[in-house]
Amino acid sequence: MKRALTFLFFLSVVLTIVANYFQFIELGYIAKPLIMVFLAWIYSLNTNEQNQLIRTMTYSAFLFSWLGDIALLFADDSSKAPGFYFFIGGLISFLIAHVCYILVFRRIANSISLSGVNKNKLFFGIPVLVVGGILIFKIIPYLGPMMAPVVIYAIVISTMAIAAIALQGGLAPSVFNSIYTGAILFLISDTTLAVNQFVSPSAALGIMVMITYGLAQYFIMQGLSALQLQQQSVEKVILK
Repeated sequence: MKRALTFLFFLSVVLTIVANYFQFIELGYIAKPLIMVFLAWIYSLNTNEQNQLIRTMTYSAFLFSWLGDIALLFADDSSKAPGFYFFIGGLISFLIAHVCYILVFRRIANSISLSGVNKNKLFFGIPVLVVGGILIFKIIPYLGPMMAPVVIYAIVISTMAIAAIALQGGLAPSVFNSIYTGAILFLISDTTLAVNQFVSPSAALGIMVMITYGLAQYFIMQGLSALQLQQQSVEKVILK
């Protein structure tokens, strides 16, 4: 079942890319909303009723990502209404999704033993600085009236990535690597979306946005699933 759902998840991503590239609008209306549906379904099979708060906040992140996906379907021309309003709606939806992920990562951080700032965390923080630099020097001059909402969004998603980096040293390497990879890919995806939307629109950038977005959501889901499975295994050992 999980393999079938994973296949359908990535198929939805691929079909969305095809729809965007070839302007198959109807296909995009079908494929893109299914991405987060299949991801949430996979997550539900990977976890149980334990850590209910983490599950609830994760599902909330999935829900608002789904709403953002749908809003951006109608935001092709964000320079005028109604595309502008759909773009803002998508921005707000994904901002809330990132806040949910931040709360998930902070909840995890509060339940484990974490070290302070170290060389590893500084190393993992380099991509955040690089992407932040691209945002400042490449995108901001083109934002115009959208500067304030985009900068606020950039601060939130950077905080999400930093919250993921803070988990380094407190999780199994495979779990941390999955969550961290997802967070950085999300950062890259949203920065690429901003370049594509405001600086130099291109089909290649549109493809990159969807590839990095799909992988970002998948890696975060896999990391959170693996964490819960790991915790369940520890609890079983303790009960024995």
